[in-house]
Amino acid sequence: MNRKIALILVLAAAVLGVFLALFPGRYLLAGAGVAALLLGVAAAIRPQLAMFGAVLAIPLVTNELALAIALLSVGAWGLTLFYQKDARPAVTDLDLPIALLVILLLVSTVISVNPASSLPELVTHFLAIGLFVAMVNVVKDRTALYRVVLAILAATTLVSLAGIYHYVTKAPPPESGWVDLSQNPYLQARAYSTFGNPNLLAMYLLFTAPLALALAMACRSYFKKAMFGSILVTAGLCMLLTFSRGGWAGLFVAIAGFGLLIDRRLCVVLVLVTVFAVMVLPKVDVVERRLASAGGGDTSVQYRLTVWNEALLMIRDYWPIGVGLGHRAYMQVYPAYMLDRHKRPYHSHNQYLQLVIESGILGLLLYGWIALRVFRRTLDLIKHGQDRLPVAVSAAVTAALLGILVMGLTDNILYRPKLILTFWMVLGLGQAASLISSRRTGVEWPRCN
Repeated sequence: MNRKIALILVLAAAVLGVFLALFPGRYLLAGAGVAALLLGVAAAIRPQLAMFGAVLAIPLVTNELALAIALLSVGAWGLTLFYQKDARPAVTDLDLPIALLVILLLVSTVISVNPASSLPELVTHFLAIGLFVAMVNVVKDRTALYRVVLAILAATTLVSLAGIYHYVTKAPPPESGWVDLSQNPYLQARAYSTFGNPNLLAMYLLFTAPLALALAMACRSYFKKAMFGSILVTAGLCMLLTFSRGGWAGLFVAIAGFGLLIDRRLCVVLVLVTVFAVMVLPKVDVVERRLASAGGGDTSVQYRLTVWNEALLMIRDYWPIGVGLGHRAYMQVYPAYMLDRHKRPYHSHNQYLQLVIESGILGLLLYGWIALRVFRRTLDLIKHGQDRLPVAVSAAVTAALLGILVMGLTDNILYRPKLILTFWMVLGLGQAASLISSRRTGVEWPRCN
């Protein structure tokens, strides 16, 4: 009964939203408020609906709206602690490092060189970690796990198609500076989709594309294997059109990692695809030049080398506690360490350096601890788990993390709210898969056959 009521409320909010979009007027704000109220009530009744909506909507909306949606999802689950009998948060193997990380983030904000600018960053991180906790506690069975992965892949497909469209139409991105025409005049456009930035788009695809492999491997239906495979191909094409060299390397490592974890035949396929790409893609001038520029001829490479040297100088002075959360604290300290007065970066273009700059060496160690726990948990699950769906999802999350670790060598991953939310959302998905597997015994196929 509660499920039907929640669905009715969601449909009513959707109809109201369409009406307001077609006929905006003086009642637009009031109508939006009513729609938000309907969604809030539906989320409180069925927290899973809020989670499904969150993973679908976060990559498609603005950063501010993504944070609001995450708050709704976390709040919907939080309410269940008050009105559901015996409701209590699940215990995970990441609880201790995450609790220590929460304390560190709070301390980094208090001692920041600019606490006021670090506070919004703290709120973003706390909401993202809350989304992790909500994911673990809302997705409790394999049906919910399958559905939430479907929602993520639906969003990935929409994001990928938008990115391909922007590249084909050569629509200029909201942010400038993503094409070096002096070094690569044939590179007239890069896919950026709903992120407004090709590198951010590549990061999102790294987080989510391996999940298509998970469902393709877990399902017995050849039709659905083909469907999930086509999602991966679409995401891969969009990744190619971002012309993010770090993204290319990260996706290669992610797919290879998934193959090593689940089915090594996939590595053979990857090698064949790579050989084919090496034979074909260099004949495409824009790709050839983009790959060749990685050797240092591209201004973006030279730019990063300079920024990394500056970052090391900052770390020399701030390695114990960092300068504080966020790019504003970084930019406030940065002028004292500038080697090139013609630029003003928002971050160090390296996730590892940035973690030490913002939160000291302890921040890097805590994130490393979390990553190692994820890897170890996945290996244990592959060894002992008997339910293929959660095993495949956990392996996909680990593979995505491997890809992100590679891309983090040249970019700051935990930078924009939508990426921070996605990072913790995907980690939560992997943890939920692990808990689902531990609750079940016997070999069963997922409900996607």
